[in-house]
Amino acid sequence: MAKPYNHTEEEKIIIVTEICDRVIEEKISFNKAVKESKISYVTFFQWLSKSDQLKELYNYATLIRSDILFDEMIDIADDGINDFVKKQISEGVEVEILNLEHIQRSRLRIDARKWILAKMQPKKYGERLDLSSSDGSMTPKVLDLAQLSTEELLLRANATNKLKEK
Repeated sequence: MAKPYNHTEEEKIIIVTEICDRVIEEKISFNKAVKESKISYVTFFQWLSKSDQLKELYNYATLIRSDILFDEMIDIADDGINDFVKKQISEGVEVEILNLEHIQRSRLRIDARKWILAKMQPKKYGERLDLSSSDGSMTPKVLDLAQLSTEELLLRANATNKLKEK
């Protein structure tokens, strides 16, 4: 619960630094870290709005948190420990089968992090949509495939397949 007195600038810096450190080190949300601190959520953001130094601490912690989320996606994708489970199909006969539930859960965890990152840092982690054409205008060029020869269509299809294989 919030203290009934005004905090000094030094106390504010210490409290906000502790909150930011917990967010980074313990991988918890600002919401949880603030709730467990000595101040209210409203007070936290009021302090940020009035201090460039505190804003800088918060922004730095947010950047680090997003990089941690990005690294977690790699860890989740690379972790194949529970991808297979043993299942007994008859007495004395056990087979290893794909654990679809675990794989779907991993996909969900990665997708959630991708979505969060795209919202937190759209310039760094968001989808990029380039609508500019080669002449610099904002009008996208549309390729009329009907105007291409069969040979050109096959070349484009082969190039696309090679890109998909990479």
